[in-house]
Amino acid sequence: MREKKTPHTRLHIVKLMVSQGKLRVTANAFDGAALLGFSFPLAVSIASLINSLKPYDFYKSRTAYHDRTIWHDVYRVGRHQRQIYLKLIVQGDVLIVSLKER
Repeated sequence: MREKKTPHTRLHIVKLMVSQGKLRVTANAFDGAALLGFSFPLAVSIASLINSLKPYDFYKSRTAYHDRTIWHDVYRVGRHQRQIYLKLIVQGDVLIVSLKER
């Protein structure tokens, strides 16, 4: 696994993908969002969280364990009085989102 301190995918591209509906949220992210008190519909709340990201929320980029060509951009944000890890993965023209409490 490799790491770097700059995003693999620029934040404005991520937000553009959200606005174009190219968002896939993992089942674990839906579960985590519900446990963290996100409002329903969860996909809309998660999209809103992504759109609220600022460059200073970026934490690190790292490659996937199983495939070193797939980069995960990790953001740390505070919401609902909790710290959240938000992992963004761009594969093709789809943004895959995973999140969990830190």
